[in-house]
Amino acid sequence: MPDTPLTSQKHWALELLNFKKGLNQVSPSLPLLNGPTSTNESNSGFLNYNLLSWRAPSVNNNRPTTAGGTQTSSIPSLATTSANDVALKGIRSRSAVAPAVTLSPALKNQTGVLASYFFAPNPISGRGVMMSPKGDFVLRYGYGSDVRLLRARTGAPAATLNSAHRDNVSNVRFATFSPLGDLVVAATDDCFMYIWSVESHILLVQINTEQDPVSFCVVNSDSTELLSCDDEGIIKLWDVKSGMLLFRYSTGFPSRRCYFGVGSELIIACSAEDACVSVLDKMKGKEVLNDMFEEFIDNRHKTNYVISPEGDKVVVYLKDQSFGVNLVMRNICTNTRIKLQVCDGYLTNVDFSNDGVYLVGTGRDDLVHMWQAETGELLNNLEGHNVDVMCCKVSKDGTVAISGDNSGEVLVWDLAAGACALRLQAHNASVTYCDISPNGMCALTLDSDGNAMLWFLDVGRVFDVLRQYSDHLCSATSSANGFHLLMGYKDGCIRLWDLSSGNGLGNVGMLWSHNRHACPVELLVVKKDERTLASAGRDGVVLLTDMASGLVLRSIIAHRSEVTCLSFTEVGNLLITASRNGEVAVFSLKQLLPKNSESKASNAAAIVASSSSSYNNNNNNNSNAPVMLGNLPQGMSIVIPDTRIEPLHRLFVLEQAEVLAVGTCNVGRDSILAAITASGIVFTWSLLNGSQISVVQVSELAATSLAFDESGKTLVVGCADGSVVIMDPHTGKVFDTIVGNASLINGCVFTRRGPRFSNTSDSPGGYEG
Repeated sequence: MPDTPLTSQKHWALELLNFKKGLNQVSPSLPLLNGPTSTNESNSGFLNYNLLSWRAPSVNNNRPTTAGGTQTSSIPSLATTSANDVALKGIRSRSAVAPAVTLSPALKNQTGVLASYFFAPNPISGRGVMMSPKGDFVLRYGYGSDVRLLRARTGAPAATLNSAHRDNVSNVRFATFSPLGDLVVAATDDCFMYIWSVESHILLVQINTEQDPVSFCVVNSDSTELLSCDDEGIIKLWDVKSGMLLFRYSTGFPSRRCYFGVGSELIIACSAEDACVSVLDKMKGKEVLNDMFEEFIDNRHKTNYVISPEGDKVVVYLKDQSFGVNLVMRNICTNTRIKLQVCDGYLTNVDFSNDGVYLVGTGRDDLVHMWQAETGELLNNLEGHNVDVMCCKVSKDGTVAISGDNSGEVLVWDLAAGACALRLQAHNASVTYCDISPNGMCALTLDSDGNAMLWFLDVGRVFDVLRQYSDHLCSATSSANGFHLLMGYKDGCIRLWDLSSGNGLGNVGMLWSHNRHACPVELLVVKKDERTLASAGRDGVVLLTDMASGLVLRSIIAHRSEVTCLSFTEVGNLLITASRNGEVAVFSLKQLLPKNSESKASNAAAIVASSSSSYNNNNNNNSNAPVMLGNLPQGMSIVIPDTRIEPLHRLFVLEQAEVLAVGTCNVGRDSILAAITASGIVFTWSLLNGSQISVVQVSELAATSLAFDESGKTLVVGCADGSVVIMDPHTGKVFDTIVGNASLINGCVFTRRGPRFSNTSDSPGGYEG
């Protein structure tokens, strides 16, 4: 399996410094702070963007206002809007302040960030995107034959789902996740349905629905059965594993929607012509309940249906002006009804919370109404919108809600306080869809123009870390789970911050720090198992640090010039380093990292110039005090590099060109190491014996990114002139050169369909070129 190449981090660090100084000039050509990270996701062939690759924040809920209502801020970098956010294809980005109310601790210090945006047009308003039940993926469909999965954490593409058995697939008209979030189901205009695995992205089943295309489909609670409703209103039950038709139901009316009822033993059919609901026995097909909602008989073509997640409640509501009852909730289990008149008689949207406990409704009274679903008791009227509210969604734990209005404004609500916690503004058109992840950290919104926005709602602690010693910041990287942030500074200090603790500015927890580098720390790379950190700077020294304790395990002189690349590989358990003078070194981690902890401790103690107790005492007294080079406090320990360690291989490139990125792949018994340089040359070596395999000039400008396919038979190289070269790493033969990109290629990666290239001129969502 190929390792994702790791490129120099200094450029992203400098951009981050500019951002922190309030310059708001985050370059669109440098969307990643650390570039792609080496994770499990990279091994499956998809880019994984770093936590800090997101754009400057467009929302801050803690900004004070003056008496005249003018917004002010003591933090320029958070108070102003990035110029790049303003230019999001004509989408405005404004900052706003939430009402001054007492919020719950979980929301009190939250800050909203526009993490990503993408275009998702769909003929039916409110469709085209969907967040997975687990909140880890976003589904995007309706713009052609492809269904795409995006990572909810970053908006980066995870997979393009398509049919591997048919060449001419028609447009996708509907797509959805299963309740467990393990499957994606899509229906096309040419009367087919497709079922994919979310985990493997593999097409599991292809179903021919015969004469009429499916307009709606839903999976049962254990992902074993699929219910579909076609354009003629016919409901069919399918087996998910085999794709076989199990049952065809007759309801006496054409159905608009169909759902699984209580315990997936009932089928709920919603009429397309009348305000009528029919409940059928799933196994026998016999009707057990037929309910005609006579309240809406005169406006039956303007009714909508909502079914609770448990399938025990049916809500029918009127999307038109009404001077009487405009919402009726039917409990199938108790055979009771609840009638309501809300939103001044004009509802725009009604939905259940993800656990079915709450019912929320929005309309033209500018309010968000929230009821207890079991009793119909009104719990809250959320006030904060100034125009018609078009949609609302409640988080799984019932503590946070999100709503969007006709002006494009999105509000995040603290339900315990009954107040607005965040006001998110980036849409230019009416918000037709919104959703929030189960943990309340991510939100997804869609407007009527087809612009989808992915928001991150809890990054306040990240910016708390960035605000501290920002003038000394050189590099940064985060843990895979996003709970920890590693920062490298000009004074040679490395700090590990705990983002899951702390409350507000200056109170973020720091787990450990050390000042063991003698120069600014410009490279930080964490091993895949997150046990070891490699760091380097301009003096050629590489430190290996234990992630749990902050203890320096080894210091080596890797190069005599600035280190430009650091990479851990799974192949052979190696550490690969590269330098500005065209040198590549391959180290064995078995040699660098002794197996038992006692050896680690004694090894580290042997190479520390002063006692660790002096360092710890000094750190405890003033652990946050910046330390400038050439003026180290007495007792500060600097690690003396171990000159006894020699690499397995020391490799050299022509003309001592700067190495910009390295990558490895496993091919049979041998492994290949590839390096790209600032002179546009690609070098490949055998990791087994260090012998050179090929040297290929791919561009007159710098080669900027590279990726191996899973077989190791193909190498793709992106260049600064916008070209992409596809070559054989064993022979150096160039298969093809793709041109047409307007700017340098920031990253390339193989998918199951072939290579996909991400262009720096595209959005942070990672659109392909």
